[in-house]
Amino acid sequence: MTHAFGTASLIDATSTITSLLRQQASTALARASDVIQTSDAVEASRLLQSQYSSNRLSVDAGEVNFDMQLHKLALGKLELASLRFGAPVTLEQSPTEFLLVSTQIDGRANIRSHQSSQDGGTGLVMIDSQSAPIQKHFSSDSWRLHLRVPLPTITAKCAELDGHGLNEPLVFQSTLDTGSHAQTRWLSLLNMLVTYLAAPGELRNPFLIESMQEMVLLLMLTELPHNYQERWARGGHDISPRHVKRAEAYMHEYAGDALTLGAIAQVAGVSIRALSEGFQRSLRTSPMQYLRELRLQGARRELLEAGEYARVADVAERWGFTHLGRFGAAYRERFDELPSQTLRRT
Repeated sequence: MTHAFGTASLIDATSTITSLLRQQASTALARASDVIQTSDAVEASRLLQSQYSSNRLSVDAGEVNFDMQLHKLALGKLELASLRFGAPVTLEQSPTEFLLVSTQIDGRANIRSHQSSQDGGTGLVMIDSQSAPIQKHFSSDSWRLHLRVPLPTITAKCAELDGHGLNEPLVFQSTLDTGSHAQTRWLSLLNMLVTYLAAPGELRNPFLIESMQEMVLLLMLTELPHNYQERWARGGHDISPRHVKRAEAYMHEYAGDALTLGAIAQVAGVSIRALSEGFQRSLRTSPMQYLRELRLQGARRELLEAGEYARVADVAERWGFTHLGRFGAAYRERFDELPSQTLRRT
């Protein structure tokens, strides 16, 4: 009985917060100088691809009121955007190269992935996948706020909280449970950000903006369900032996060098067997698998941020891959595309 009452109270709070969000979002996004608008669904799909990822957009049969409106505002390294279509649409979206948290502040949405299906209205919070496509259907009155977070920014913060380098990609649960504390706290934080952006005057205080960005990252990593929380809950980020942490620090600093297991164990001050057992207990991987993942992730970040004259071979060599063919095969197995395909997107 107490639990049901608590959940009902949280749902009431959600309704109140989203009502405030709609009011503040209208004011804040009216100030946006970056506005994209079109009444053509084909052009809308192309424009959304340039902003987010490749997609297939279809308007429900018989609908003539399609009018996509996308307003964007920058907040430090983050981006807040508002998206409406004005008609019921289905959007089949490819994985993004960043983290996108979408919050439904009006209308309804149905979200389908290979793992689950979720239908919801005002207050529904969705986190797009970076590894699998997703299908979304929106009602004609659907209005969403998007918060876009660069992957390097949030993975660096996650590694900082974890206490060592991440041995697998950071993956969030695709939606937040309705009436959960996580949903209420996320909506409250989003309302604070939008209220700040709605206030008159220029956003001139870099220290305040940096603090708000930090608050977003910390709330996402401590409140929104993801794959590292189970390890944190059992204290996994605190129990790594010192020799494992020494080995991790050494590999991060010299990832591009020709490291051997023996050399890593020597720096860590233990035997190869003790080091391997420590990695398996703490990180569920071997030292060399950890190093391989570290190098692949580093090479991918560099390819995504590369300039016009970057070469895959140079990037591979900087990250310790001496055989280009084996690097390409490992990269494709890990990220489902060739290094050259990643480079062409930059």
